[in-house]
Amino acid sequence: MPCCANCFQISALRLGVLWALCAELFFFSGCSHPTKFDPSSLTFVIEANPVNLDPRFATDGQSQRLDGLIFSGLLARDSQMNLHGDLAESRDTPDPLTYVRISV
Repeated sequence: MPCCANCFQISALRLGVLWALCAELFFFSGCSHPTKFDPSSLTFVIEANPVNLDPRFATDGQSQRLDGLIFSGLLARDSQMNLHGDLAESRDTPDPLTYVRISV
């Protein structure tokens, strides 16, 4: 039993400080190991896992975003939403019944 109420408060304060230091050491020890950087890999954060990486069956937003990074299309749109060749070298519309003729 402590000799006085003041001694009890001091020992409780020391216990609290010791607990805080131990917790701080535990939580910040994970930050001491640097992660290894692989220059041949690409790392980014996504909100959810993609359902499918096959562009024919990409129905969710994450799949479509990743498919856009992985695959190239025949045509792509610029910032003004005009079509231009991505993999296609040229395209033309020879008559009103032919939408697009693409040369690869």
